Amino acid sequence: MDKLKLRFDTLNAQMKEFHELKFASDADELEKNKEIKSNIAQLLIDAKSHGDYKIFEDGVNLLFDNTVREQDFDILGDLLRQLLDMGVIDRQLLGDQLRQAQLSRLN
Repeated sequence: MDKLKLRFDTLNAQMKEFHELKFASDADELEKNKEIKSNIAQLLIDAKSHGDYKIFEDGVNLLFDNTVREQDFDILGDLLRQLLDMGVIDRQLLGDQLRQAQLSRLN
């Protein structure tokens, strides 16, 4: 199995598990949430640099699909600014994802 695919599968499983965990404090929950999503952002960087657009797209979707609460939006905003500044994502992709996310929340 490709290393990027394995990393994606691991992060996907970690995100699912995260939503089922009980944390001792809000700070612990925030830290774990940031850790997983930062790892997803690193996966996006690596996938783009290796030309693996399937993993890149899946990683972008994983980030957006797991953004539902205020804390999630704060984390996403920080990560997106970094990814935009690095040229990993562009404004068109960001706009497309935001429109898609908004539409899916209306259903």
